[in-house]
Parts: sequence; structure tokens; C-alpha cells
Amino acid sequence: MKKKYVFLLGMFILIFTSCALKLKQDDKVIFKERQISQGILIYDISEKIPNQSEILKEIKIGYGLFYQNCDGCIPTLEKIKLKAKQIGGNAIKIIDNRPFNSVLHENSCHNITAQILNIKSQNIKNNKNNTLKNNYATLYFYRYRGSSIIRYPLSLNDSLISTIKSNFKDSIKVFNNGVVSIQTRKNKNNGFKIEIENGKSYYIKCSVKIAFPINKPKLELMDFETGAIEFNSFKASGE
Repeated sequence: MKKKYVFLLGMFILIFTSCALKLKQDDKVIFKERQISQGILIYDISEKIPNQSEILKEIKIGYGLFYQNCDGCIPTLEKIKLKAKQIGGNAIKIIDNRPFNSVLHENSCHNITAQILNIKSQNIKNNKNNTLKNNYATLYFYRYRGSSIIRYPLSLNDSLISTIKSNFKDSIKVFNNGVVSIQTRKNKNNGFKIEIENGKSYYIKCSVKIAFPINKPKLELMDFETGAIEFNSFKASGE
């Protein structure tokens, strides 16, 4: 019996050590893939592709058994863009994405199905930018699936704006420029302050981090490009 437990413990350590080494190696691989796949446009899950777009291939890339290959949304999309580059595509269209936050991984886990497209140059969309002629700023907040029993309130300057739950996203308009405070209502130290400007968009990624004795809310202010892609890459409950 003791030999059996020793064997199981050894296998457990080997698996997690291998995962840690793989993550360190993947950092370099992902950087190289991003360099190669530059120029490939992404059409998110709700966008329509231009008429007469040629669908070269449909592929699915994501995590495997025991949540292997949980690299996060952007690195997973980079792998799809690399495939597009290899077969002569110039855009990808996200068909389906099943994001999940596993307690075993720092990065989110994704299963993304996408079409690789060849679009004529005159039909290619303009890249999104973070400046619009609005008299308000927009705050977007989102959370992937995982730890579904844990919900928490989100506040803007001490005013409740939403209750964050599993597989969720929402947005609000803020009409006053200046510094605002975003935090979970139960813990004012768990949050940050940002200076907002009319016409700009701000993306806040919400999740749950491992803590003792109970898990705690986690808030991250994302850069515009990453936040926009992650927010629009999946359908939340009720959509």
C-alpha cells in the first residue's frame, strides 16, 4: 500500500513539474507565434464576415484532458492565426469559445472553434480603436466560467453597478471624466483607481483567486486590445 501511495505521489509531482516547464517554454513559443501571425485580423463571435469571404478551413484549438494547454485567450488565438498564416488566410472568425477558469491554472482555459478566411483587401475591416466621439466612457466587465457558487458585488465609487457571477459580461456608461474607483464591495482594498476620458473604453476582467480559507474576487484592468478581444470572444449566459 505504501509503495502505491509513493508511486501516485511521484506521478503527481511529475505531471505538475512538466506543466511548469511547459509554461516556461511556451512563453518563447507564443512570442514567436505572435511575430509570425501579425496582420491576421480577428472577427469576434458576434461580427459578420464580409460578403464573398472565402472560408479556407475550420479548426478547433484549446485545452485537453486534465485542462492541459490552458494558455489564455490571446495565446490560443495566436495559435489559430499562425495556422491561418500557414495556409494563406488573412483573417479568422470566432465561431465558438468555451472559456473556463480552472483553480489549477493561472491562465484561463479555452476551446475555440474558428474559420480561417481569405478576404479581398477592399472588404477588410478597419482595426478597432479606443477613441470614439461620445460624451461618455464605457466600462466593460466580464468573467469566464468557473467557481460558479461564488458571486460578488462590483462597485464604482461606492455605488453598486453589478453582481459578478460565472460566465458573465456587462457594460455601463460613465458620463463624468476623472478618476474613479473600481472595487468589490466587500473589500475596498480589492480594486484600483483609473482616470477615465469620454469616448474611451475600459475593460475589467473579473475572476476568483485561490486564497485560504476561502477564494477571493480578483479584478484586472486590461489593455484595450486584449480586453476587447477577450470580452467579444465568448457568449455569456443569457446571450
